[in-house]
Amino acid sequence: MKSRYIREMKTIASQLRNPTGKRGVELGAEMHEKNFYMIQRAIALMEVKDGDSILEIGHGSGAHIPCLMDLAADICYTGLEISETMKEMAELNNSQSFATNTLLKLMTD
Repeated sequence: MKSRYIREMKTIASQLRNPTGKRGVELGAEMHEKNFYMIQRAIALMEVKDGDSILEIGHGSGAHIPCLMDLAADICYTGLEISETMKEMAELNNSQSFATNTLLKLMTD
């Protein structure tokens, strides 16, 4: 029983470190939901102004990016993410922004 618990904890830790696959997508959505208010507060504290550049390391699902992009004009946002799954999720969550904003970039290693 103990070894099963340890395996499960290692699997969760691995997903938190680098979300992949279906469970990674679920985890990304869950993390955004649980961290929503903290993310909103952090965004408010940034005091973003027209023409600012933002570099975010570990953007996760990217569901918060529209909130950033709506704060001011001509924001240059670059997001770096180790997880290809999270990068793809962020691209889906921001597909309209990509169509209209050439200053929005998401990258993975």
